[in-house]
Amino acid sequence: MLTPDHFVFANLKSPIPIKDIADFELHIAYGTFLTLHLEDDAPLPERASRSFSVPNARVFKKKRRVVLMLAQFCRDGKKLTPDELGPLIADYVNAGVARHLLQQRFEKA
Repeated sequence: MLTPDHFVFANLKSPIPIKDIADFELHIAYGTFLTLHLEDDAPLPERASRSFSVPNARVFKKKRRVVLMLAQFCRDGKKLTPDELGPLIADYVNAGVARHLLQQRFEKA
């Protein structure tokens, strides 16, 4: 699930804040794969042990990334193509980073 401030995965103990994402990639091969590259100072997500947690995100600690295979992605009940999904995720990531930077500036003032 994608919210304005977080990526939420069924098998992770806590959501990943958008401000902790350095970059992302969409790969299309035998399905669509979303890869989130985490900032160097971001905490690594912890997996929750749930036997039926689908979709199942994989955490690669050394490379500081989270990979999720997307079977189908919808917005407002409409299935999105990878060409629609990429810009949508980019908009969420950019907006999340902007909100975080504005909040930091506000707190300094």
